[in-house]
Amino acid sequence: MELRVTQIGIYWILPDLPGRRCSFHRYIESRECIWKNWIPAECDVSIRPGWFYHQQEDDKVKTPAQLFDLYLKSVGRGAHLLLNVPPDRRGLINEHDSISLVGFKKLRDESFGKNLAKQAKAYFIPHDGMRAAPG
Repeated sequence: MELRVTQIGIYWILPDLPGRRCSFHRYIESRECIWKNWIPAECDVSIRPGWFYHQQEDDKVKTPAQLFDLYLKSVGRGAHLLLNVPPDRRGLINEHDSISLVGFKKLRDESFGKNLAKQAKAYFIPHDGMRAAPG
């Protein structure tokens, strides 16, 4: 299933039913179009202001803190983070981008280095909500 934005509206495109589409607005209002497939959200972001490398943007590369914030707001909420890191004119990752990425990894490792779930206790709450959770 694909969400496609056109000049005449926003549509869900159904891969299993070629040629069929459901108006996004009609779906939101009436829930007429129901599908079995779940598609995770996707967050497409560039480490630079644009999608391609420009030397004059070397000072505008996202900081490690900005990348970590994007990570928490995308992956932390169940989405896929697709981070665009364009190669420079040499075909290599630019030094500014690399420094920011290494700093981002350090922040991520510091924040999630310890597995808090290892010693956690879990319990199940039934959907009917009639039973209290174990104490």
